[in-house]
Amino acid sequence: MDFLFKAVTPKKVALFIFLLIMIGLGRRYGHYVKAWYLARRYPPVGGTPAAGKDISAQMESAESRRVVLQYQKVCALLAAAGKRGLKVDGLKAEADAALALNTPAYRREALQILSKVEFSIPQKP
Repeated sequence: MDFLFKAVTPKKVALFIFLLIMIGLGRRYGHYVKAWYLARRYPPVGGTPAAGKDISAQMESAESRRVVLQYQKVCALLAAAGKRGLKVDGLKAEADAALALNTPAYRREALQILSKVEFSIPQKP
């Protein structure tokens, strides 16, 4: 019993409680410290390099050409169907509206509309 009184002193109890509090705080707020460390150790890359802008412009141009070529293909099919005497006026207007969506934000929708118009072209039985 005498050993316990000598081993457990107020200073050691206070240190043990402090250690428990720090472990609890570390578990609760440790991810903030880790995020700060990672942000400081690996800062984000600033801006797009000049070569990256050229590549982005080339990719943008290629995607735009893809929509225009799809539009031209659909217009050719619509013209051929119109020559056969089939009604394609509404489909032509829809294809024109899809070409107006040839912007980066709406390019996917434009391609979907053009594909839908291509499959909606009436065929002569």
